[in-house]
Amino acid sequence: MSEQNLTYENNESIIPTPIFRERKCEKSNYRVKPTSRNIDRYEWHNSYILNLIDMYNIVINVINDRYPNNKIKWKNEEIFHNFSRLIYHCSNKHISEYI
Repeated sequence: MSEQNLTYENNESIIPTPIFRERKCEKSNYRVKPTSRNIDRYEWHNSYILNLIDMYNIVINVINDRYPNNKIKWKNEEIFHNFSRLIYHCSNKHISEYI
């Protein structure tokens, strides 16, 4: 991001305006798979529950290894629910036919 410094004819400054440039795509083979229907989080969660549990366990292990004195109660269902929501919102909401 760069900024422009402009002045009026009487040398009053104008507030600099940021110029946004689009980044060139570095992964040309990446394609988002469109969903063929509206999928709610509950349906997505139930389809990917085994994958979510595996990912959740990986996150638990990494955090416990790096921060052994943490006081996180991992068996709390609310934490898993929020983890599932995070993954859902970061995903493309596509449910694979292979699951």
